[in-house]
Amino acid sequence: MACHDALVIAETLAIQIQLKTKS
Repeated sequence: MACHDALVIAETLAIQIQLKTKS
């Protein structure tokens, strides 16, 4: 579960970074 949560968090952070980069 911990590994899965880490992947979800990593993907969420990546999306947030991409959105910030677009702005």
